[in-house]
Amino acid sequence: PKSVHIFAKGNLWLFMDVAPWHWAWALSPGSFEQCKTSRNASNYVAPVKKALNALPWASTALPGVKGFKLTDEIQEAFKFLSDIEKLKPYSKKALGFQITHLKLIAVQEQKNILQSICWNHPWMRAGAEVQRQVDMPKTFIRFHSSYEEEPYAVYLRRLKESGGSHAIESYKRNGILLPQAERVKYRLKEDPFSYSPYNMKAEEYDSRMKWILDVADKYHRLMSTDPGRAYIEKHLRIIATWVNSTKKEKTDGYSNDPKGNQ
Repeated sequence: PKSVHIFAKGNLWLFMDVAPWHWAWALSPGSFEQCKTSRNASNYVAPVKKALNALPWASTALPGVKGFKLTDEIQEAFKFLSDIEKLKPYSKKALGFQITHLKLIAVQEQKNILQSICWNHPWMRAGAEVQRQVDMPKTFIRFHSSYEEEPYAVYLRRLKESGGSHAIESYKRNGILLPQAERVKYRLKEDPFSYSPYNMKAEEYDSRMKWILDVADKYHRLMSTDPGRAYIEKHLRIIATWVNSTKKEKTDGYSNDPKGNQ
């Protein structure tokens, strides 16, 4: 569906905005501070500009991301990095700076990038409204190397929807083992997933952001101590291997379109 490709556009151009900021800082914090105000896609050298404009959806994405210029959120977020790097890892003070940095980057992603190039699209806004009305598919966030809902979460939802006993009987009747929660299996302090609040409007920044910041707190808590940290790092290592994937999927007219149309 078209919405999938609009999300793909958002993910690509979100990466193009945020990753270079972190890469530049990692190379040289001093050079980052000196050069951060000069970042502007319209001023790139000709070969870089040509390559950038050849990327999928460039014609509509570049105006939406405002040429990757420095924003208040990036400016504020990167103030914390030098302090974080000087502090003992996982110390209370370092963790406080890290979650503040994370949330500022989340605002950059959601407000300055995705709202513009994804959520303001009429197709996305209409689709989100329909999804709310029919309550399908479920909107959830799960830190995992699978795209699917956690089986235990699906089981809990069916319990709630059926009043309990019908869901259990359905599993037994079909010979399906009752799923074990990842929280229990890996001795996590809380479930590593979150469903959107009732009537959350995904297409509206303020409504969507409240949930996203709550989820940021959840994963920050999980990452702060083991076994939560080990659980998340395991899935990050799996996700990192995706870059080597040779799997090819079918595409359609909405996909990989350098001329835009999204």
